[in-house]
Amino acid sequence: MQAMTRAAALAAGMIGAMSGASATSATAINLDAQDPAGVTLALEAGSYELRYIGRAEGGLYDSWNSWGFVSGCGTTPGDCAAGWVNFVGIEGASLPFTYRWDFMRYATPEAALDAAQGYFNPFTLTLASPATVRFFVPDFYYSDNTGGISLSLVPQIPEPGTVLLMAAGLGALALRGRRR
Repeated sequence: MQAMTRAAALAAGMIGAMSGASATSATAINLDAQDPAGVTLALEAGSYELRYIGRAEGGLYDSWNSWGFVSGCGTTPGDCAAGWVNFVGIEGASLPFTYRWDFMRYATPEAALDAAQGYFNPFTLTLASPATVRFFVPDFYYSDNTGGISLSLVPQIPEPGTVLLMAAGLGALALRGRRR
């Protein structure tokens, strides 16, 4: 009986926490392509959904250009010799350096954003423990850059159905323990 009570209390606590949780709001990360420091955030352990967003979705930027000009564009999107890119770097102490980029150069900032939104959205960042994470524009010479990258960061909260399934599993374990 005591095992069942503990499991039921744990399940009720999890369900209560979920039902009392408000919708988690997104954090906008705006990376100026001329700022090598980028944006550093202290994040809790867990999974985060990252999305490329543009000015239409509340970001400050659509994409960035590391040359300050566009040249050598053909008829295929993304085939410019110099142009707009969707390159973003992410690093942290417990997180190896990672980046997101489709290795293409586009004629317009909107084209680079559209490609990133189609290719990468959303992508997940998972932290096993709390960490300081830096988001940045990976480049070596920043003064000729224009534009920037905007991302939306949203902590992932388990679906209520997942919590209920876990509670049912804990209840079944408690009943099995009780029968022994």
